[in-house]
Amino acid sequence: MAMGAAVREAAADGVVTFLWVLCVSTLGASTAAVTTYLSLHEGIHYALLVTVSILALLLFAFNLLCDALGGASFNPTGVAAFYAAGLTSPSLFSIALRLPAQLWPSPS
Repeated sequence: MAMGAAVREAAADGVVTFLWVLCVSTLGASTAAVTTYLSLHEGIHYALLVTVSILALLLFAFNLLCDALGGASFNPTGVAAFYAAGLTSPSLFSIALRLPAQLWPSPS
């Protein structure tokens, strides 16, 4: 893999990871807004269903976005696991660029 392609992958990983952290951090507020709008205050089961539904929609949308960006990823464990299992064969340079790009926006 050329250095330019590795840098593009790392940049795409960084953008997708930033957007993922931004969207997932609003999951609780989104759940509260949807349950309030639908008047579902009777129990925790409805809130859990709404949260899981929003999360599933986010995962679906981010899967499409990652595919559109040429295989970008917001999950550093996926990249490392597929590399360790031998399912992908990126260079170590590419891995060394991608993992920090996927970790930098993570809250401490």
